[in-house]
Amino acid sequence: MTENKQTQMTLQNNRLALLFVAHDGGVMLGAVRDLKRGKERLSYLAPLFSLKAVRISDGSELTVDSASGWSDISLVRGAEGGDIMLSGSSVLPRVSVTIKVLADGDRFVFETYLSNANGEYALLECDYTALTVDLTDSLDFFSPYGPGEVHPAKKDGGWSLTQSYPSYGASMQYLALFDRDDRFGIYYGLHDPAPAAKKLCCNTTGEGKTFTIKAFMPLADIKSGTNGQKLCGRLVWQAFDGDWYDAAMLYRDFIENEAEYAPDYDENGRKGIPDWARNVCQWFNTRVTEDKPFADEVIARAKDIGVTTAVHLYYWHQIPFDNDYPHYFPMKSCVVDELKKFHDAGIKVMPYINGRLWDTRDKEDRDFEFTSVAKPWCTKMYDGKPFVETYSSKEKDGSPVELAVMCPSATLWQDKVCEIVTKLFDVGFDAVYIDQIAAAEAKPCTDPHHEHSAGGGEWWCHAYNTLLERISRTMPDDRMLTTECSADPYMKHLGGYLSWLWVKNNQVPAFPAIFSDKVISFGTDFRALGKFGYNGYGLEGDLDEGGCRIFAAQSFLFGQQMGWMLPNVYDIMPYHDYYKTLVRERETLLDFFNAGRLLRPPVVSDDAPKTVCNYCREELLPRGV
Repeated sequence: MTENKQTQMTLQNNRLALLFVAHDGGVMLGAVRDLKRGKERLSYLAPLFSLKAVRISDGSELTVDSASGWSDISLVRGAEGGDIMLSGSSVLPRVSVTIKVLADGDRFVFETYLSNANGEYALLECDYTALTVDLTDSLDFFSPYGPGEVHPAKKDGGWSLTQSYPSYGASMQYLALFDRDDRFGIYYGLHDPAPAAKKLCCNTTGEGKTFTIKAFMPLADIKSGTNGQKLCGRLVWQAFDGDWYDAAMLYRDFIENEAEYAPDYDENGRKGIPDWARNVCQWFNTRVTEDKPFADEVIARAKDIGVTTAVHLYYWHQIPFDNDYPHYFPMKSCVVDELKKFHDAGIKVMPYINGRLWDTRDKEDRDFEFTSVAKPWCTKMYDGKPFVETYSSKEKDGSPVELAVMCPSATLWQDKVCEIVTKLFDVGFDAVYIDQIAAAEAKPCTDPHHEHSAGGGEWWCHAYNTLLERISRTMPDDRMLTTECSADPYMKHLGGYLSWLWVKNNQVPAFPAIFSDKVISFGTDFRALGKFGYNGYGLEGDLDEGGCRIFAAQSFLFGQQMGWMLPNVYDIMPYHDYYKTLVRERETLLDFFNAGRLLRPPVVSDDAPKTVCNYCREELLPRGV
């Protein structure tokens, strides 16, 4: 490589030119030029990264960034790209950062290397190279919440959005920016085939003059100094013409050609899951609130709708919901007989279990096995205390149920989940829903006795995939595993994702455009359209009419298996016949939903008023299409 050390470096590919500037003890992104249109997309200097570290002795944290504070800076251009090197930080000595940039066709590919020879500090978090552009009235950004969302980048108060990948907040590991007027866009993709946990950020920056998209990685080995490492995977910036759909096609190319977590599929769609699961068009969410027969009310409604139906079964266990986990057995005494009724009616049944949590008071109000069995193998914070979560559930004394997050790498936890799932399959259930795996964020566990590096890295996704693979290898061929939400790195051994949160404004079907032939998405949370009690019953008032129309239409167009409603919700929903028409039409088009690929949605213009949802869960309002 021919080297040319300089204070500025311009790198160019087929579509973009980037200017990097050594400036006041730092390196900044100085220009992003759209070569096709001859247009500058960045008019200000913008930092490339920030890096957080912790002092081992006292836990105090500090943050440095690329903008200043480095005494040794190099910009080295070569034949195929360039290197950016920073070292000599006055506040974080003996730490260096190297960013290697490759110009490859229409892409820039970034790799970041961290060197830490400082035994006093551990590196905690580091950004992948941040992309900053001028904030204009026509700039939109794509965020991978649920199926994907598109928002105007300019809004009152600005944006400060951070979501965890993998989780409900970031189903996929990419972002995008695009101009709705001239159709110029830049894809920001983390091409990490066996992915590490990350945070994805979309922020108004530069005192409101610029907009930045970036990701950062919680680092590994955070309990000791000298923890140099490479950020996992590669970062790709790629210019495109279009909108969110074109960015989705770039991520789909990564999934199909590089990602290790892509499941087996062919021209007929997903392979290795039972035909009955592919054929389901309607789901009912059924809750066994009392130990008495419950199947008949669902069977009657399944006959009314007239399509292949399945049941997601909650409260089948004698313990309360979100309490005394994971001691699910014995079941309620009515369940086995009701399961037979469902099977006689041709309805498949999938019970709920949780895949993450162990109650810290796991036998009513006392510590039964948590301390003696589970505590050594739950996730631990930096100070060694367990990660604990609370939800709506209460102990007998009215205090919140405190649920410890178990470490997925622990053999004890993997054995426990395998044991529960095996028992449920032995009972005769057709699938098992293992809650929260694709919904909840990775915890940076630091327990030194666990078989993983302290903090972040690839281990979290790998551990859960190991658990799911263990179950998949031994379960009968006609069974299936599913989980909550749609974070993509777990789909290799899961047949379906519960898409219940695909009910927000500004959503686009990016996830279906990428994965419709690779994994089932099922269910929409119709409960969000009414004021229900905790168990989903006791509706106060009516379901929102506009919301019912929107939810039905969107779930059909996004390719979801429809429903996931309680029987009482099905009875009272407005536009009942409209909903049934869509579900039945889905069954007639089943081959397209199972094996087809979502094309670019048409843009429809008319003078009809919006259909508006006036009541939805507070965080989802306002809503209209």
